[in-house]
Amino acid sequence: MKLLKKINNNFALALDSRGEQIIVEGKGIGFQKMPMELNDLSLITRTYYDTKEQDVSLINTVSEDILNVSADICQYAEMKIGDKLNPNLRFILADHLDFAIERMQKNLQIKMPIYYDIRLLYPKEMEIAEYAVWQIKRQMGIELPDTELTGIALNIINSELVTETVSESKDELEQAKQELIDQKPLVQAYVIDQVRDKMIGGEAAVGVIYSGEMLYIQDEVASLGLDYDLEYVIPEEGTNLWLDSWVIPKNAKNKENAEKWIDFMCRPEIAKANFEYITYPTPNKGAFELLDEDMQNNKAVFPDIDSLKDSEVYQYLGDDTDAIYNELWKEVKAN
Repeated sequence: MKLLKKINNNFALALDSRGEQIIVEGKGIGFQKMPMELNDLSLITRTYYDTKEQDVSLINTVSEDILNVSADICQYAEMKIGDKLNPNLRFILADHLDFAIERMQKNLQIKMPIYYDIRLLYPKEMEIAEYAVWQIKRQMGIELPDTELTGIALNIINSELVTETVSESKDELEQAKQELIDQKPLVQAYVIDQVRDKMIGGEAAVGVIYSGEMLYIQDEVASLGLDYDLEYVIPEEGTNLWLDSWVIPKNAKNKENAEKWIDFMCRPEIAKANFEYITYPTPNKGAFELLDEDMQNNKAVFPDIDSLKDSEVYQYLGDDTDAIYNELWKEVKAN
């Protein structure tokens, strides 16, 4: 291994035996004269692949305390979840915690209305988030509010990796491709947003649609006085779960105003008005309590957790796998 450049006392840029640039960690590794060949690999405690320039910048800007507590949290997460986590979660989480602590010190709090959804769907990740908040208090004497639990849990969720390799799933993908080709005579069209108009116009008998569009198309069919109804169902085999989120870029010039905007949108009466306008279900408990009883009991809009037990959140599988999916999809459309 060749050490290239010091990042700080405990981190450095290096080249591995294959000539790939990596970040290495080791106590006092930055005191080595660089560039140099490192023969004693016992000095390295951890290596990080597929890193970005912002990771190097983050190591220099985030405190050592935050990097250390992030490492402890990641170790606990690996113990709870297994080796399915992004190996660079430490940097991702450290960046998030640094921003969270900055918000707390400025007495800025962001409401997280999806807290209950995340706790129900991802109890293990929420447990890790609670451990993280406890460790930050124990190691740094900083007590983060419970509103930060959701953000930490989402970082864990987004860092979970699909361990099945492309080669292991290629046969399954080929089978799925062939089934899509075989069913093409039954398909009216492959569309996304246009499915609303096709269902309202009676061009198709069934369509895959976002749950938030369901109320809109049902209202349109009723207002047009059409002689049919449209029913929304969740397949017994499961479906994909989705969520939309407000996010603030780290380099935003008006973070405080952005946070005030999010707070405004999370007010129960505003969240209710937003739901009624866009017809996408609200995760805001206060807004939910303002809805009439019929809407609260509409299981298509607010499904029971049991009906989602076989559903999953889509995960990005990486550029290589994405390229395979695109090629297979081209074959489906070409046949």
